[in-house]
Amino acid sequence: MSASPSLLDRSEVLRRHNIYFPFIYPGIALCFAVLFWSYACSAPSIPWNAARLAPSYALAQGLDIYQLPDSGAQLGWVYGPLMPFAFIPVTLFSSLSLGLMAASLLNQVLIFLPVLAVLRSLGVGFKRCFVSLLGLAGLTLASPTLTSMVNFIHVDVLCLACGLLSCTMLERNLRTGSGFSLHASALLYVASIWAKQLSVCLIIPLVLWLLWEKRAALISKFLFWILVYSCVSVAIVFYLHGAAQVVFNMFVIHTWIKIKPWGQIVGEWGAILRTGAPLFVLISVAVYYLRAHWRVIFEDPRLRLARLFLLSAALLLPIGIYATMKVGGNINSVHSVWFCLIGLLVIFSLEPISKPLCDLRGNLALCALLVGCLVLSYSAVSTQGLLWIRPSK
Repeated sequence: MSASPSLLDRSEVLRRHNIYFPFIYPGIALCFAVLFWSYACSAPSIPWNAARLAPSYALAQGLDIYQLPDSGAQLGWVYGPLMPFAFIPVTLFSSLSLGLMAASLLNQVLIFLPVLAVLRSLGVGFKRCFVSLLGLAGLTLASPTLTSMVNFIHVDVLCLACGLLSCTMLERNLRTGSGFSLHASALLYVASIWAKQLSVCLIIPLVLWLLWEKRAALISKFLFWILVYSCVSVAIVFYLHGAAQVVFNMFVIHTWIKIKPWGQIVGEWGAILRTGAPLFVLISVAVYYLRAHWRVIFEDPRLRLARLFLLSAALLLPIGIYATMKVGGNINSVHSVWFCLIGLLVIFSLEPISKPLCDLRGNLALCALLVGCLVLSYSAVSTQGLLWIRPSK
């Protein structure tokens, strides 16, 4: 039986219109690239960034980044040593401005490269990866909640990168039985803690997810290798920096920080909700769109990693809220936002959810979203005085 002429006509119309999108998306990507370059060029003008790179420059000069109260100059570094060591290469540039630009570009790579690794690990094709990352880039630039990841150099990007990759490697172990993936997951989890102590709570969703996926037998093995890599890394860090110095700066100082007054907490959370409102509305729309697919999302083996990310987003929310009550912040304290976004991105990048989005209406909706993000992004960098095409001084 042959298809009706109306169906053939509709198929031909969709085909003719869809051929334009491979040319539209690279153009939008180029505009986003200019904005990312602008943020890199403006990095030297933001005092926060220089302070966050000071430990890397100290290590490059043979100085220690941890001191006791009466033993030396304090750098104010109260996190693990992973980021200072990871950013040492940027100290090789001839000037501080170029070093800060390089650090900003490295920071941007750490935002998106792990997400690409997540999608490729799940077998997502390069074209779909490109479109998915383009959408994520647009949201990152347009949302004030996420723009701080690009605007400011901080430990959270590296912490989130290690956390996402740890989850990805654990899912890969379930899918392939690869012993290397289990070791990589345990090692990346430990690395995420050495980036920022907040990540220690990621163990809760990791273990509960293994129970959810009926892999309880793997928990003891996974925890054993986490313990092994933790002991080895603790021995190395204590040897390099001194046990007392590391414990004082990474843990004792944090116990001295008191919870803020409730009035201040309410005011800060009001600001977070206001600035993040468009992003939260978009997430709500995505959840509403998926309402008919929740059974697939909760049962389809292809979406196991998405389930892990969404579970992590839910279970990391309490510690994120507690962190904001003590030190404030936005996504640098509430990591749940990023885990939720990546979980939804994985869902929309994989079949069967992604298939309906590849038609004309899906491409038009995505183009409208990207153009809107581009307008908001340009407006944000121009009003903040961050629109640069050459390094700021």
